[in-house]
Amino acid sequence: MPSESNHSKLLHHSSHWGAFRARVRGGRLVSTEPFEKDPAPSPILDSIPEAVYAESRVMRPMVRAGWLEEGPGGRTEGRGAEPFVPVPWEKALDLVAGEV
Repeated sequence: MPSESNHSKLLHHSSHWGAFRARVRGGRLVSTEPFEKDPAPSPILDSIPEAVYAESRVMRPMVRAGWLEEGPGGRTEGRGAEPFVPVPWEKALDLVAGEV
């Protein structure tokens, strides 16, 4: 009998690059398969699993320290040099909503 970690399932999904099936094994996305009726599936679909687990992926909201301390009209000289600091999702949503 196959172990749970070897069992995989296909989940239907879509993205900006088209519809596809995501193969999930052990709770991790391992591959994608283009929707079979797509006449010209994007090759970008193949890179989705790698992108999901990439080290460079932003996993939580981050705000530039100076902007967080002084707001949008505050210190601008830190742009490109200041660190970004993590903020809770609720705080990030409030900040964005306040700027829209």
